[in-house]
Amino acid sequence: PHDCLGHQISIDASIGIAMAPQDSFDLDQLLKNADLAMYQAKNDGRGIYRFFAPEMDRRARARRLMEVELRQISTERGFA
Repeated sequence: PHDCLGHQISIDASIGIAMAPQDSFDLDQLLKNADLAMYQAKNDGRGIYRFFAPEMDRRARARRLMEVELRQISTERGFA
């Protein structure tokens, strides 16, 4: 912890790692994959690192699809 104007501040980092060429050749996709790995690291306890795994992308896509479907159902039933 560091003292900052009388407040104790702690800093940690969660790191996501994606590597070329196994995770992608495309820079934008590599960054997205590293981002998915970072969110997995945060979910797993913060202050740690995770390497990208294809399952992370499959889970993220499934979650986005479920969110879209829930919004469609909500709109169809007048909850929006």
